[in-house]
Amino acid sequence: LYNGIYFNKYLPVTEGWFSAYAHLIRHGLIPYRDFYLFITPLYPLQIAAFQAVFGESFIALRILGIGIILLLSFFLYLILVRRFSPLVSVVATVTAIIYYQSGVAHIAYDFIQIFSVLVLAATYLIIRYSDNESVENPRTNPNGVMLLFLAGIMVSLAFLTKQSNGALVVVFSMLAVVLATVGQNTLYRLRNISVYMLGMALPVL
Repeated sequence: LYNGIYFNKYLPVTEGWFSAYAHLIRHGLIPYRDFYLFITPLYPLQIAAFQAVFGESFIALRILGIGIILLLSFFLYLILVRRFSPLVSVVATVTAIIYYQSGVAHIAYDFIQIFSVLVLAATYLIIRYSDNESVENPRTNPNGVMLLFLAGIMVSLAFLTKQSNGALVVVFSMLAVVLATVGQNTLYRLRNISVYMLGMALPVL
């Protein structure tokens, strides 16, 4: 509802940069070789795929942006509700997301927003794993390791969206996974950390 008030009533000076990159990609040009690109390549490739289906309209991208903001809200809520009541989590999520959109050049479908969605998704999966009974007794939940595998994929996609912040996310998420596996026997711990690293490697490969 909040986005519906203003999503088609503004034009930040930076809007259109990545639409132009995506346009070039769709016409056969290669990032880094044929034109300058200052981030890792996933985001302009995603915009190129979106343009191929929905065209190059800004309005279509802004509708996509509403979906991205909803995903941000969704994962933030899932993280908060694990520690707080649903009501408190809803109020905190709505307040945080509205404040998050108060920047001077906010673009709802920008790479920063997609990066944030991926980081929140990875955070949620690692928290779920660390709360899981599999940390205490691996046999109680054999699917626990899948949470780490999916978290690794999310972290890798975040790095492929934005390399600077993404590198920090790789380091600190790895530290989180190491801490989350404390208390497991050494073999099981090494296996789970390896599965997490495999998840990180797959999108890059």
